[in-house]
Amino acid sequence: MRAGGRVRLVTPHYTDFSSFCDPTHRWHLNSFSFRYFGERHGGFGYYSRARFREISVHVKLLAFWRIARAGVSGEPLPALPALLEHYCCYVVRGKVLEFEFEVVK
Repeated sequence: MRAGGRVRLVTPHYTDFSSFCDPTHRWHLNSFSFRYFGERHGGFGYYSRARFREISVHVKLLAFWRIARAGVSGEPLPALPALLEHYCCYVVRGKVLEFEFEVVK
């Protein structure tokens, strides 16, 4: 793909049972899984020469939590991925991750 091209990736969140049910799922991903391919790779840029700029990352919650959250606020919390994945990942479970990246050459 050329520089500036966009990649969209949709995958189960690691806290959803569908991440573990499909035998082809070899890795279980969270919203930070692709940081190694960006500018903030934390010194782990040697995994690949591929580079992407993170445009957006969305964690869709299980229906129960989407409905419960809608009663509090219609807008997602800005710190939801960090809060969800660091402190309450197996209580407020994610369903789907949606990533969008721009290719950097």
